[in-house]
Amino acid sequence: MCNIAIFLGIAVAIATVVAGHHLISFLVGALLCGIAETHGRCGKSHIGMTAPFAGFNPQMWFKCASAYSGGGLATSYLVGLGIAGLGTLTAVAVSPVVLFIVACMVGLAMFLRELGIVRFKPPQCDVQTHKWWAVEFGLVTAAGMWGAHIGLALTTVITHGGLYPLVLIAFASGLGSGEWILLAFWVGRVVTLWLTPSLSGKSTDGVALSEALSQAAPSFKATAICGLAILCTTCVAVSSTVLIGFGG
Repeated sequence: MCNIAIFLGIAVAIATVVAGHHLISFLVGALLCGIAETHGRCGKSHIGMTAPFAGFNPQMWFKCASAYSGGGLATSYLVGLGIAGLGTLTAVAVSPVVLFIVACMVGLAMFLRELGIVRFKPPQCDVQTHKWWAVEFGLVTAAGMWGAHIGLALTTVITHGGLYPLVLIAFASGLGSGEWILLAFWVGRVVTLWLTPSLSGKSTDGVALSEALSQAAPSFKATAICGLAILCTTCVAVSSTVLIGFGG
């Protein structure tokens, strides 16, 4: 799955950058970074808890997957809207070109980190969702709450670094574009969840699926590297276009 996503992502990103459709390229990069983040602690845990239902109770699995996706869609859109709105309000004081350049530098740092060239732990809110929500509120409601929490993006665990340049890109892009970038990141995070039936078949062993996702770490890392490369390249393209236009 990751290899297909990488191939398609690179192809679409190259085509859209050449054509000048930078937002689409940003969305592709965000989507790939989101897919990579499935490999995080919360992503593996949530898939492992809901996956068994795909084998013996597909209706329950569909309800959980829908609740999880819907909760995250709502919060990720609101977070993206807030970040993009702040970017629009401060655009007069801070040039978007500067922000895109900074986003590129942050993305490059994360890119080098994923390659293992540099090592550091990015600042983050190292908080996971609560498993006991499933006992207190029922699995479907808990799935919606888990998705809503993870959709906030900035208040949970980040395994790969794509979120950091994405926040700056959303801020620099402003309203009308920025909110969709964070939403694309979330959509990437739930792609693997919706592929659970094809990944697990009739298996009811959620732990085994979580372990399988852990063993696929190199593929998820490659997806993150590809997503970060697309984000950095597009930031350079946007900045160059604006500067050339200004100079002309």
